[in-house]
Amino acid sequence: MTVKNQILVNTIDGRYGYFNTRTEAFEYLGSFGTQLTDVSYSDNGNLYGIDFGELYLLDPDDGSATWIADLPVSDANGFLMLGDDTAIVTTLRGDWIEFNVITGEIEVQVTMPNSVYSAGDISVFVNDYGGFDYAISVINTSGETELLRYTYDRTGYTGHILDTLPLDNVFGLAWAGADTNNLFLFAGSTAYGIDYDAIQYVELVDLADSGFGAVAGATDVKLAPYYQDLANYLTWGYWADTGRTARAFVEDTITVNVSAMNGSQKALIQAALDAWEDVADVAFTITTSAGADIRFQRDSTQNTQTWTYPVSGTGGAIDYARINIDAARYSNWDIGDNAYFDIMHEIGHALGLGHAGDYNFTLSDAGILFDYDGQDVSIMSYVDPSTNSDTDADWGDSNGTYPLTPMLADIFAARILYGTADPVRTGNTTYGHNTNLKDARWQIDDMGRKFAMTIVDDGGRDTLDFSGFRQDQVLNLTGGSFSSVGGNTNNLAIMLDTVIENAVGGTGDDTLWGNAAANRLQGGEGNDDLYGATGADTLIGGRDKDMLSGQNGRDVLSGGKGRDILKGGVGNDRLEGGNGIDRFVFKTGWDVDTITDFDARGLIHDRIDLSGLGSVTGWSDLKNNHLERDGGDVVIDGKHGDQLVLVDVRLGDLDKGDFIF
Repeated sequence: MTVKNQILVNTIDGRYGYFNTRTEAFEYLGSFGTQLTDVSYSDNGNLYGIDFGELYLLDPDDGSATWIADLPVSDANGFLMLGDDTAIVTTLRGDWIEFNVITGEIEVQVTMPNSVYSAGDISVFVNDYGGFDYAISVINTSGETELLRYTYDRTGYTGHILDTLPLDNVFGLAWAGADTNNLFLFAGSTAYGIDYDAIQYVELVDLADSGFGAVAGATDVKLAPYYQDLANYLTWGYWADTGRTARAFVEDTITVNVSAMNGSQKALIQAALDAWEDVADVAFTITTSAGADIRFQRDSTQNTQTWTYPVSGTGGAIDYARINIDAARYSNWDIGDNAYFDIMHEIGHALGLGHAGDYNFTLSDAGILFDYDGQDVSIMSYVDPSTNSDTDADWGDSNGTYPLTPMLADIFAARILYGTADPVRTGNTTYGHNTNLKDARWQIDDMGRKFAMTIVDDGGRDTLDFSGFRQDQVLNLTGGSFSSVGGNTNNLAIMLDTVIENAVGGTGDDTLWGNAAANRLQGGEGNDDLYGATGADTLIGGRDKDMLSGQNGRDVLSGGKGRDILKGGVGNDRLEGGNGIDRFVFKTGWDVDTITDFDARGLIHDRIDLSGLGSVTGWSDLKNNHLERDGGDVVIDGKHGDQLVLVDVRLGDLDKGDFIF
């Protein structure tokens, strides 16, 4: 999600700052310390930059620039991230090239008209029907700056020149939020606003007055992570909007009186208290004292509602809070049902959290202040995730699915008020099927497919195991990401500072994504796609058609049965296709890979894809200049440090049919 009215701009020498399109104010932030021809946010909030063909991960908070990879594209001077991790790179030749930062694959999508001399900058606006519009500033052979508009609707590209701009050196295009039709651009250091339909230019302000140089690139500002913005609203904004003072308990040991509740209700309250203790530095103590900090009562006559009334003292300190449970509203008192969810929600209020929007008791459109408002990011929200078109979640009250834990924004908010909890689950923990946890909220076997949760974990080698589901799943180990488990979409989140090392898929066609740790990704049955990351990963397919991509790091890939595709990626990797006819992919810059079981003898056998190895032009070139024997192995010398070793393969068994060029 974008921050409305705000654009991040950068100069060629790496300086950057925020430009507000509404106030026309500019805030200089600092320098990334490297040349940057463009910057752009990805859909998950990461900021990336291009330095003439080199890709960097940027942090605007501390100004750090972490090199990721060389883009094998010359003279790159434009860059944009889409939600599928695709970088759009424009070149001085006028090519539009898609570079996937996860798989490393490159594809030339569009070559601009011959009149294009420089591709300038690019900005993309994702539309409602799954495609996107994009604008490009170009310099034609006459030296004029032109603005082109293209549309991509999954069937192809259409485009035309909108206008010849009365401006020079346009190297910064951006939309300030997806809900506006205005395109903003920068010529030199001057900011302009353009009515995208009428093509009317309005000069806004010259950033040079703030000591900023000529703009080299611009991008919409993303909430990265947007959970933090919502957490600020939960702890402060909600109370301000409703004319009240932000509040919290001064002490972190909080007494709770549940004497008015029956046995099953007490057990459910205890589970909800435990869930909050997991994520923030609070400790709850059960007491029978009438003066307890949190006092549960059971009354079905007061507006037939479940509610919380915190009584605040001086400076927003909470004296005590009453939580009323309308027992008549609930037919079940089990973890995973709406009674448990409501109790967690009310405890959140007792701790000082407001709602996720300007609403109370009833939900109105006017009260929804955040595009991403929903119970998938906060249990303090009234918004059923399945009703919010701005999220991909498909679960909620509508199908009887409720969170089992506080969600990402709630955890941020609770930590703002009380700090981070003492370390929890520091051993080797399995989440999902075959869990080694005893608490009922982790027993998904008892809940079928109806669950949602956020995992907080502070140590050990941990595993997401969803091997018991037959639905297609997406398991993402990246902190702050969502996984789609058991036929639901975006129902499992991982806290940003939590590291989960391993993932096990089910019997469907699963997609597994690793993180920076040394991951073990196991697809199981089904046609699975497995992606490592920067660690030394182990990827294991199954008996069907799998795709294994190690990415960066020293990885081990094992295809198992079936027709598999194995891509080691950057780093010295070890590849084993297993039974079946497999395809091994090797490209320029992938260092030294070893294939341990290449079959070159059968009529139908494995193949090696060298189409991305630039030093090899075909079979004749490979045979005469790159194939050599090393003891009982064959080595393909790709030059410049790239080698592919075929273990226990005889040179005479190889022929043209073993390779793809």
